[in-house]
Amino acid sequence: MVKMVQIPGHSGITDNVIADSEAKEAAKKIVTGQLKAPATISIEDVRKLATEIAMSSWQRQWDEGRKTHDMIPIVGTKVVWPTTRDTVEYYCMILY
Repeated sequence: MVKMVQIPGHSGITDNVIADSEAKEAAKKIVTGQLKAPATISIEDVRKLATEIAMSSWQRQWDEGRKTHDMIPIVGTKVVWPTTRDTVEYYCMILY
């Protein structure tokens, strides 16, 4: 079952403003026939799209330049943590 809910306004939040703008542009293209939209969409497609949007947003924020970005430039990269507590603490200090 799919449930639609209204989300409160989020003006001023950069990624949400970008998403709103792109959604409005896509809607205009659908109305004018410049873009085809499927009549139905599967839950799996929704999950895939949501994951792509989240990763893209995360990467955009990540690229804004933190120290950790220099060591791990791509979000979602698996970090293999050491097994000793002291070494893990040092890793955390470096990444912070």
